[in-house]
Amino acid sequence: MKLKKYWNRRHDFFWRFDEGIQIDEVGWYSVTPEVIAHDTAERVAQLYNKPGDKQYGRICVVDAFCGVGGNAIKFAEWCEHVVAIDIDPVRLSMAKCNAEL
Repeated sequence: MKLKKYWNRRHDFFWRFDEGIQIDEVGWYSVTPEVIAHDTAERVAQLYNKPGDKQYGRICVVDAFCGVGGNAIKFAEWCEHVVAIDIDPVRLSMAKCNAEL
């Protein structure tokens, strides 16, 4: 019951939720909504690249607390390299699965 408010917003967290997104209880509390993750990744990429640069996105981002991958997945859309790290191997496995969707 306590996760119902997150379940009702599941498509805010991952637009492709119904395609097999994996998330645990901690993930519900910590994942960044997709629109915010997208905006953050775009802004970070723009900080390190000149507008119109053909090499747009040629940076490496380290997501040191990736959880189930919300931010790391969006960074991968804007940056050449993303390193996703988490202390929990199960959550890291979920992030990998979610990134492959």
